[in-house]
Amino acid sequence: MKLATYNIHFGVGRDGRCDLVRALDAVREVDIIGLQEVDSYWDRSGNVDQVELIRELMPEHDLAYGPGVEVVKRDAVTGAVVRGRRRRSGNIILSRYPILTVRNFPLPKYGASDPKLDIQKALIEVSLDTPLGPLRVYNTHLCHLSEPQRKLQLEFMLDIHHRAQREGTPLSGTHPKDASFASEPALAPVPENAVLLGDLNLLPSGEAYSAIAGATGNRWTRVPRLGGFVDAWVAAGHDEQAGIGRGEVEGATSGDRSRRIDYCFISESLAERVAAAEVRYDAEGSDHYPVIVTME
Repeated sequence: MKLATYNIHFGVGRDGRCDLVRALDAVREVDIIGLQEVDSYWDRSGNVDQVELIRELMPEHDLAYGPGVEVVKRDAVTGAVVRGRRRRSGNIILSRYPILTVRNFPLPKYGASDPKLDIQKALIEVSLDTPLGPLRVYNTHLCHLSEPQRKLQLEFMLDIHHRAQREGTPLSGTHPKDASFASEPALAPVPENAVLLGDLNLLPSGEAYSAIAGATGNRWTRVPRLGGFVDAWVAAGHDEQAGIGRGEVEGATSGDRSRRIDYCFISESLAERVAAAEVRYDAEGSDHYPVIVTME
């Protein structure tokens, strides 16, 4: 089973050309995919609904969309509000396995004054029944402005992860007087194991990385938090510190190949199931490269 995270930059590649098909081709064979920077009705990406386009272009996958941004759409000529359309931008999870539940959470943000761009980020969660067993999958895109804000967002996300089983499924139990609420089959329990995919905009050397991967212990090994996550890139045998320094480095996912900022984190209990992890440097459909992890 393959997992992937890919910031598709709304389909605009390093050549400045918007081609959503080209972007998707890089991960088409993957079973579970987290896409970031997916647009609906933005001038920059051709004023199309990329969510519905992706649904059409990837019919073998189930799809869940979690926008962080949903704002007014105005006509480029007249400036009038376009009713029935809003600009949206956010994260998609694609899965060859049926998506059983979906939740979407806005992440904390500080706000920034002009000329700094600040964007509302979100975390989408789905539950799946996979060959690895029941699985929660998260996908997100963290703040690019500051390490403290990324750390705040990660702590918020980890709290959601640790609360998930206690809170139960989005539709839990039965209604004592109205049978219509129980007319559908009961949902399966919230999966224990989880995967976190995303453009986290952080380096392995920072405090934000330690917040999710665990603090360093003796001999610089990581000590994951109980019920926490392991970096699948490291579980596959690669160097954790890849992406630190100048010039091209192994495992870098940014367009200039100088930083590792896109990740697949997995529950610690799944670490031994990681068979391989790679960065697809032949992908040209974005200003990022996709990370693909193979699980046994």
